Amino acid sequence: MSATAASPSALAPLAVEARGVWAERIDLLHRRLDRGQQPAFDHDFLQADVRFDGGAHCRRFDEFSGDLSGRWLGALALLPSPGSPARLAAEAEALCAEQRPDGRFGDTHLDFTGAIGAQHMALLWGNGRLLVGLCELHACDPRPRWLEAARRLAGFLAAVAERCLRPEVQEAVAGLGAHGFICLTQINEGLVLFDRCAGGSSHHALAVRLLQWLQPRAGQHSHGWLSTLRGAMLVHEAVGDRAILADVRTRFDELIATGDRLPGGGVPEYFLKVGEVGGSMAAHSGARLRDEGCSHADFLRLALQLWRATGELRYLREAEHCLFNQFAANQYATGDFGHHVLAGHGFCASDSVGRAWWCCTLHGLRAFRDVLDCAVVRTAAGWQVDLPVDSAWRDRGLAVSVTAGPQGLTVAIDEGEGVEAEMAVRLPAWAELSSASLAGAMLQPVDGMVRVRHRWRRGDRLELRWTRRTVLVRRDGTTLAPAQVGAQPVEAMLQHGPWIMAVEEDRSPLFFSEPWPSNRLELPLRPLAGPVAQLQVAGSHLEATCHHGGFAQPAPVRLHPLAERTCCRPGVAAYWFTWTGPAA
Repeated sequence: MSATAASPSALAPLAVEARGVWAERIDLLHRRLDRGQQPAFDHDFLQADVRFDGGAHCRRFDEFSGDLSGRWLGALALLPSPGSPARLAAEAEALCAEQRPDGRFGDTHLDFTGAIGAQHMALLWGNGRLLVGLCELHACDPRPRWLEAARRLAGFLAAVAERCLRPEVQEAVAGLGAHGFICLTQINEGLVLFDRCAGGSSHHALAVRLLQWLQPRAGQHSHGWLSTLRGAMLVHEAVGDRAILADVRTRFDELIATGDRLPGGGVPEYFLKVGEVGGSMAAHSGARLRDEGCSHADFLRLALQLWRATGELRYLREAEHCLFNQFAANQYATGDFGHHVLAGHGFCASDSVGRAWWCCTLHGLRAFRDVLDCAVVRTAAGWQVDLPVDSAWRDRGLAVSVTAGPQGLTVAIDEGEGVEAEMAVRLPAWAELSSASLAGAMLQPVDGMVRVRHRWRRGDRLELRWTRRTVLVRRDGTTLAPAQVGAQPVEAMLQHGPWIMAVEEDRSPLFFSEPWPSNRLELPLRPLAGPVAQLQVAGSHLEATCHHGGFAQPAPVRLHPLAERTCCRPGVAAYWFTWTGPAA
């Protein structure tokens, strides 16, 4: 795939819709935002987000004025819920009415001409997120009212940035975590999106400067740091600046090469400081290291941006790995995304369940738009399926659907007649192709792609049949086939196709009886069949024999995709285990 094969626009050239388990996840989010309570995303709640004046608090983190309402606008403009189309314009109009004379939203008492501190950074963060939301709304519903509000807000942010891009300001907010300098650098995303809406480039130079002021990763709030890189990629997409692309690639590649990247893709809430060994960010995350749904969404979206810009498969694979594992596992059964406490074996229980409705829930929904935009793209010859995600789209008079499962992937023509075009399907790295066929004719893959040019009509089915590779992944990243494991214990996580396999306390409580960390899982693996409930992955459950650390009796233990953590009550989950081969 060439660097220009997929559109860099916020709106996909194909209006791809999610199907299957991914549609179920989006539906959970929509139900949370349309009908959820505690809190309800009603009119008063959204308006209070931009009215903060230093007085009575309306919600947690209300000093980040515009953060929640901006994310709400953008996510629901790009992935509308059943209840949002009737509300979006009215809520946006009411939000714009709260804009201050200088273009900002929120606290009017903050003076950016003097000393800059945590409260200033919080307002810049929230207003930056609101600018993004206004621009994404305008991309879907191009009304002059939204563009004018965005113009005034961009002007405020640009003027403040010129005052804040100074070493003394950077030093003053050093170590403030989510109130730190990343609150300033992340405004580059909204500034470039505004230029796209306005058809200009007046903020591109400032966006480049903001990237240059981005501090090293160590100790930084990962959401803000990655958002700054995503904004920089928008500049590259607009003007083709290869120096920006090289800078972002270097930073991302260094991240992948370090311990900051989590085994399931994504990153912790805060990047580790130099010399830290997992979990001492007590000043920001509490006593133990956590992840963050926003940061997983940013990691996923940035990897997809790099894939579109370079065509290098390693970026697509990073995105896919995060999507199927850490990102999916971050979502709660309520639909919310948020925080989970990380542990050496996987996840720990928390006494404060981190359903982060103020940011992660909305940012998680927004990420699905980028996933769908990259899952299937229109090419000069036809269409290309790059991610094995259940989806559907309409184009050139055809209605097309993709269904991916444990045995393979099918592209079906559901409606339409007589359109000649090429259909290309990328083979996932974790799949071993058994066959590919169309209308009884067998097809051969070339360079990891199955391509066929055909005059498509209703009822046509391009069918790929595969087996999923199952591997054990050590902590150093090296892999073993299960058959290679003998009597010598091996610490590893099990990856079955795209899925990291886990054991959940909710489903296997006795597995976690003390002293469970010394449990040993014995191969071989046995596939488990049975009915599949909502959000469960068909054909992906396995069973192994467990030798518990506290008693001698062996017992079966069920392993399921880590992504199914969404189905479970919050608690302990493990995916690092000690494995041995079958007993002699």
